[in-house]
Amino acid sequence: MHIVLGSLLGCRHQAIVVGTDMDALKSTKIVIAGIGNYYRCDDGAGPQIADEVAEITNIDNIGPISEPLDLIEQFEGVKLAILIDAMKSGEPPGTIRIFDVDLLSDTKQLTSTHGIGLGRTLQLADALGKSPEKVIVVGIEGKVFGDGNQLSPEVREAIPDAVKIIDQFILSQS
Repeated sequence: MHIVLGSLLGCRHQAIVVGTDMDALKSTKIVIAGIGNYYRCDDGAGPQIADEVAEITNIDNIGPISEPLDLIEQFEGVKLAILIDAMKSGEPPGTIRIFDVDLLSDTKQLTSTHGIGLGRTLQLADALGKSPEKVIVVGIEGKVFGDGNQLSPEVREAIPDAVKIIDQFILSQS
């Protein structure tokens, strides 16, 4: 597992990247989905980032997704799925983490506040033969997850960096 800490691509916010084999992803069908709820403060960061990335890259946005189980039917024919979700891991708010799901020893580590978590959803998709060839999860550390439609200042400030990081990752796949 390869981990890079610190500034990535000239961004101001700390990014933690859990590596992947970039050459294996060339010429693939890519989709993006933000997981979360626009009306739970920072939980809306995933859908907002996915919307912005889809707008500048023209890849298919299959979100927003409130429940990860809804992803399974959207995975048909997908080679690479980029899933974006707010997280609470103890990192400073606004920290961006990128995980190659294949490199996680146990997808149960991807716990969730949703009815069924992302880890279990990915296991089910795999069991049903509907899993994408590669899944990248982008997490952005949230601060406030209560009712409301405003992102915390730290998360709001990190969104342009998250969009830039994902855009550069997608460009590297072409």
